[in-house]
Amino acid sequence: MKPAITIAMRSPARLLAVILLLPFWTGCNRENPRLLPREMAGVWTTHEPRYQGRFLELSPSYVMIGTGPTEIPKVQVIDTVKREKAGEETAYTINSTDLNGEHYEMTLLFNPAHGGELHFKNQANVVWRRYPDEVFLAR
Repeated sequence: MKPAITIAMRSPARLLAVILLLPFWTGCNRENPRLLPREMAGVWTTHEPRYQGRFLELSPSYVMIGTGPTEIPKVQVIDTVKREKAGEETAYTINSTDLNGEHYEMTLLFNPAHGGELHFKNQANVVWRRYPDEVFLAR
């Protein structure tokens, strides 16, 4: 009898597999409570010195958090999104799960003004802005 063979995917392969399978897991319904609106999609950075080299990438179905140029970004699949209007901003509470099965919750306040601005609910003074891909990649 031959021994069972298991294939262990490395981190980049797991990341690619998750990204490729996300559309099938989440569906395409615009009103789906598991999706962020497309207007929030993109790479977000801040000029705040303590967060230099970090980024937040949002898509309708996943969150990717970059913590530095030498670190592999953390990928989280969005489980649920709760939307609540807060004046000119909209608060999005995102519940997500990473590749290891750990659950996370974050609340982002989104304002579409100036091409889009975000801040974390617990860090109102730190503004994150979306930049075109070519600007982000040139940094």
